[in-house]
Amino acid sequence: MKIPTTIFHTQTLPFLYRPEKRAIRRSSERGFTLVEIIGALLIMTILMAAMSEAVVSRVRVAQQHAEIAEMQSIERGFFRSIQQNKAIPGL
Repeated sequence: MKIPTTIFHTQTLPFLYRPEKRAIRRSSERGFTLVEIIGALLIMTILMAAMSEAVVSRVRVAQQHAEIAEMQSIERGFFRSIQQNKAIPGL
């Protein structure tokens, strides 16, 4: 004799019927656990370490470009002074 599953669970043997219980957090259990916070910090640390070399190299390149631009500005001012005054400045 074959018993349908709906009848088997609900009508024939009701003590076997166990509906799914959801994990409900109480108001006192809200927030993150210590393990979750440490995991997030670990991930952020790894990402920052990977990005730090790229950031440092870009800062160096930007400083070099700024220095080159400043030297070119000084050079243009120096030659403009020579052309206008027909003399080397400072001598």
